[in-house]
Amino acid sequence: MFSDAADWPTTPGAYDTTFNNGDGYVTKLDPAGSALVYSTFVGGSDFDNFSGIVLDPAGNAWLTGGSSSADFPVTPGAPDTTLNGAGDVTIAELNSTGSSLLFATFLGGSRGDGGYDIARDPNGNIYVTGATFSQDFPATVGAYDRVWNGDISIFWGDAFVTKIDINANGSTPPSPPGVPVAPTLVSPSNASSVPQPITFDWNDVPEAVSYTIQIDDSSGFTAPLVRDQSMTSSIYATSDLATTTHFWRVRGVNSAGAAGAWSAVRSFTPETPPPPASLSTLDINPSSVEGGTSAAGTVVMSNGATNGAVVSLSSSNPSVASVPATTTVAPNGFTGTFTVTTSAVAASTPVTITASYNGDTRTAPLTVTPAGAGVTLQSVTVSPSSVTGGNPTSAFVSLSGGAPPGGAAVALSSSNPSVVSIPASVTVTEGTTARGFTVTTTSVTTTTSVTITATYNGTSVTATATVTPGAPPPPPPPPSENVTLTLTATGRGGETVVSTPAGISVSTGNTGTASFASGTSVTLKVSSGRDVVWSGACSSGGIKTKTCTFTISANASVTANIQ
Repeated sequence: MFSDAADWPTTPGAYDTTFNNGDGYVTKLDPAGSALVYSTFVGGSDFDNFSGIVLDPAGNAWLTGGSSSADFPVTPGAPDTTLNGAGDVTIAELNSTGSSLLFATFLGGSRGDGGYDIARDPNGNIYVTGATFSQDFPATVGAYDRVWNGDISIFWGDAFVTKIDINANGSTPPSPPGVPVAPTLVSPSNASSVPQPITFDWNDVPEAVSYTIQIDDSSGFTAPLVRDQSMTSSIYATSDLATTTHFWRVRGVNSAGAAGAWSAVRSFTPETPPPPASLSTLDINPSSVEGGTSAAGTVVMSNGATNGAVVSLSSSNPSVASVPATTTVAPNGFTGTFTVTTSAVAASTPVTITASYNGDTRTAPLTVTPAGAGVTLQSVTVSPSSVTGGNPTSAFVSLSGGAPPGGAAVALSSSNPSVVSIPASVTVTEGTTARGFTVTTTSVTTTTSVTITATYNGTSVTATATVTPGAPPPPPPPPSENVTLTLTATGRGGETVVSTPAGISVSTGNTGTASFASGTSVTLKVSSGRDVVWSGACSSGGIKTKTCTFTISANASVTANIQ
């Protein structure tokens, strides 16, 4: 129960009639299903959704779902009135007329959590189940399983079951976190010689929400240490170590800040570190864009930037194509990405983007074109291309990109209008790439081939329709109306969101569109298989999933936050 439509129908006197961003909603119909009894939004200023509902004897609606809104309307005295992580479970009670929120609370830990379903027993106790990615999710003393068993590095979580007694004066206290056991070291192996940069890896341990790694040139780890670093993942990369024998160890730290036992100690000898990173290349993709759209910029270093790198950026014409002042390459990373934002132009305008680092300079060209100037006619297709005379068939014109404002009027002609007749023109809707039209045929005594010609912006393409004699079969269905999917990719850099059927291919920090026939089932995913929080027309309800599938029947927008 989620809507990203500001005009979702609400009723007078409903609890919340104002659309906030992406809201959960509750709608009640009369027994005949012909009229709204009430319809209301429930949410804060960020993403909210509901996935489970149950009614109590008074007709009040109990809801569960997820929210990333810090201002979700929790009620005074609720068990948890503060958003705990990127997204929390929400539990709420709406009165029988949909006019008041009687109870609302957060539930969750320091990462992402979501409620999936809700139930109520005869005594009024409320039960909620869902998924959690939080190691510090509030499991209670004496509960069946108080240890989170997921894996943050691959976005695996745990299921949970929570019972709420709304008449109780207090809660069962959360179970105190256990002390993490000593991690098992994975690499580098003991007494090995290792090229730099070096990636240290160890096994995750239950109850650990962070880890401390120590590296020193003494097995006693006496101060000052060469490295003493805390991180939330079980991997650490570093460089610039002296080429002498070093020692390393790791321990876990729980959510209460209590540290566990140190791992075994391993030794290693770093090899000579690589030379300092220099700026290797600058790439702008695509190198030609319509004004008002964006391009993706990537800087590549010659080798891993040991301590990270801040690369300066500039544009020769910032009023037409602007870039941020800098882009950052992560420690031991090779690439930094940024977005080039362009403005509408009346004529094609060349712009030079420049990247600079430690005296090295690289440039890349970008051409900003007027809207629609770069769009060309690619093809006209007849399907089926052979048809018995007297029966219609379908044809489609396709453009190289989205049609400009006002649409693209494509002229059509037939080499033999007495056998094959078509409209004089067809208009591809603004922002879409294709449009269908109907081809009408007459009966013939011999097989006749007819050329269909489509022309746009001085470019002509052709297709052949073959009309055969014989009894006409049932007419084919009319051509499908195409609709446009707009996808925006945010979050982890260097990733690409793709679609099945093919059409969408959008890298992080960019927005792209593709056309699909209305009624097409579209599946979205990250090409590398990473998890994503989906929102918009295809929503994962604030939970990380690898794919998102929906049927597109009208122009739609989806945002993919890559994890």
